[in-house]
Formats: sequence, structure tokens, C-alpha cells
Amino acid sequence: MNTEPIRKSLSQLSKHSLNQEQKQRILFKIREQTKPQKRLNSYILYPVSLLLFSLTSFLLLVIIQPYSGSQDNQASINAPQASSFYNEELKQELYGIENEVGIIGHTPFVAEDKTRVAKILLYLWINQSITTESVLEIRATNANEEQVLLLEGEILPFSEGGSIITSFNSFPKEGLWQLDFYLENKKLASFTTSVLPPFPTSENFQVITHPMETGVNESNEWFIESKQQEPLIEVDLYNRQNVLVSSYIFPLDHSVIESDTGENIYRYHYTLSLPKEDQYYFMINGERTNVFSN
Repeated sequence: MNTEPIRKSLSQLSKHSLNQEQKQRILFKIREQTKPQKRLNSYILYPVSLLLFSLTSFLLLVIIQPYSGSQDNQASINAPQASSFYNEELKQELYGIENEVGIIGHTPFVAEDKTRVAKILLYLWINQSITTESVLEIRATNANEEQVLLLEGEILPFSEGGSIITSFNSFPKEGLWQLDFYLENKKLASFTTSVLPPFPTSENFQVITHPMETGVNESNEWFIESKQQEPLIEVDLYNRQNVLVSSYIFPLDHSVIESDTGENIYRYHYTLSLPKEDQYYFMINGERTNVFSN
């Protein structure tokens, strides 16, 4: 701002109005107030702006990514839920989707278990022609997009469809899984099924009665298997607070031959009941199992 006109006006004032010192003070104040404001250093503004932009982008990714991921996971599990049904023609109760695919075997399946998937009779209602060389594939996918190939083999002729006595690979995890059935890479049927958590297992023993299939305060037949042969085994039941609930003696009941290795598997048996819904673990001959829920 040009202060020269103001200075001239002040000099023309009468001597009784303002003295020289007062005039100088007024001019100084005017100059100070009319100075342009200093700009912030661009070297400071640019990094700060960049940092704010980066933080905003990161927060948006954190918020949006889980949401979009959950939508994708839900989309991967879209087949109908399997259920039990009775087939008049076969005179059998099957598990699956009626008039599409049915399983005769021990269901529900259990994560990491080979016993319940060791022998399965599978029925398929198929219109297309099949031969003894037709390749059947069963793929399983869970909500986390994890996949496992349950079966890849040959299918045998069966009237209007196909049947096969086979075995599945184990499910690696518990939870909801979708099974997709393919014949010669053509999708035939799909269903979803819930897989139970792993059996209680220690180093040398495995409980093969699943706790989630037993009732509270109901007597149930419990079996424990091992490659170790003993006349009996000592079994202690503890709750999650490490308090001893009950102690049992399981006598040797019978033995079976493992299909994969040909080794003897010894099974021990006892009738017991769990007192309430809780988390427990077994101590079997001094070996602790994983924690389980009933």
C-alpha cells in the first residue's frame, strides 16, 4: 500500500493537532497493518498434504476391503443346504439333494478325519451317458475360498444315473463347505454341508465319538482308538478351568485294520455323559487332548 498521500495529509495538519512523534507513530502502524502476510513454506505444506492423503487412502482401504471380501465369500457359498431324504426306488435314506446327488455314509463329516470319509456310497442322478472311464471330480470350497479336491476317479454305470463306492479326502477345517460335483468337467450338482471341528486327539489316542453329537446329561457310547494295545485305558475329563469333572476306565472293545496302512487299530469303549454344555478336554493315560465343546 502506498502511504505517501497519508504522509502528506499528516504534514499539512495544524501544529496544534498532532506533534511530529504522533504523526510518525500513525505512519508506522499503517505500514505494519498493510504488510502482506507471510506464506507458509511450501516445503512444509507439501509433505503434510501428502501425509494426510496417504492416511486417508489407507483408512478407506481398511474399511472397504473387509466389506468387499465378505461379499465375495458369501457369493462362493451359494448352493442349497444338503439334507437327509428317503428314496423309494433305492429303499435307502441318503444325504444330499433329492434327484440330484445322494451320499450313504457317516455324516456329518469331521475336519481332519479320515474315518468318516473312508467308505462312501455315492449316488448320482444323471441323464448323460456314462462309462466306466468317465471321470468324476468333487471339489469342496469354504467361505474363505479355500479349496480341496475330495475325489477324482472313475464312475460306474447305474441305471438312470451313476453310483460309486469310494472314499473322500479329509476336510482340512471345520465350518460351512460347498461341494461341487463334476462329470467330465461338466457340473452336475452342488450342495453345502457343515463340517464339525476335529475330534479330541492326543499324541497316541483319538476320541472317535464326536462331543457335538452327544446330549447333555444323556448316556452315550464313547469310543477311543489307538495303535497301542492295552487291556484298558484311564480317561479323566477336565473342564476349561482345569477342574477334574469325572474319571473313567475304558476297556479294550475290539480292533480294526486301517485301510491305508494295514495296521491294527484298537478301540476302547465306555458309556458316559457330559454334565452340561461347556468346554472340556480329556487326559488319556496321561496324554492331554485338544479342548472341545459339546
